[in-house]
Amino acid sequence: MFNKGRNILCKTKLNSNLYVKMMSYFKCEIFSEKLILKLKSGNIGPMKKSSTKLSDTEQVTAHIKNLEPSLQKVIEAIRKSILSSDKEIGERIKWNNPSFYYTGEMKEFDPKEFKRELIIMNLFKNRIMLVFPSGAKVNDKSGLLEGDYKDGRRITVFKDIEDFRAKEKQLKKVIKDWLKLIEK
Repeated sequence: MFNKGRNILCKTKLNSNLYVKMMSYFKCEIFSEKLILKLKSGNIGPMKKSSTKLSDTEQVTAHIKNLEPSLQKVIEAIRKSILSSDKEIGERIKWNNPSFYYTGEMKEFDPKEFKRELIIMNLFKNRIMLVFPSGAKVNDKSGLLEGDYKDGRRITVFKDIEDFRAKEKQLKKVIKDWLKLIEK
């Protein structure tokens, strides 16, 4: 074990080329064998922050690529359908999941009301849940939106690509109806 100031480097190998750097405040980082020499010598400082931040769309794409492959196809189909519903729908990672929101001009509102938020995806192993934070405002006669939550949200669940394709027209209608209710 090497002690360089507050950093303690363990010689423990995770596999053939990865080591663990233990910090005195219990933070672990995994480094390649090339960096281990710098760590041992103490000639490594904090990592520089990237000067280029990924765009919201790039962040969503990267997030989806890290998910289970069986869900990626369904998520991409849902994503494409939502974004093609209207040019003023944007995407980003919010609450650690892909979310979709209205990008156009709106009247002022309390941010706690989430009036800009259209859909937040909640991802599970065997299903994808879409949460509509203000879904109660939409008069959904198709039965796509489920639940009767006090905060006004509604949900819909897709089990697989076939389930999504069967409900895609209703989803687009709900999105169009929601967009009509926006106070501009």
